[in-house]
Amino acid sequence: MLLLSIQNLSQLKKIIKVGTKIIKVKSGISRKGIDEIRVVNKVQTNGFYMTGSWLEFQKAKDYEFYNNEYFSVYLPNEQHTEENLVGLYKIILDN
Repeated sequence: MLLLSIQNLSQLKKIIKVGTKIIKVKSGISRKGIDEIRVVNKVQTNGFYMTGSWLEFQKAKDYEFYNNEYFSVYLPNEQHTEENLVGLYKIILDN
């Protein structure tokens, strides 16, 4: 069984590879795509493409990490509040 440990942006960048599955659990911007499994299909140094969307890597201070598999992204340079949430995501690793 693969163990996942994401506690900071550096670790997140190492885990995000082509084929990684991600679920958007919550969004402060749009309800579109909530609970859909998305697959990373392109990774660049500044972000990555998932099925139907692009997620840019922001500064480390714009992220929060939970339970080694969830991460939240907030609007750049804003407080970490519900209104500033870009999305709460869960990484899924296949066994």
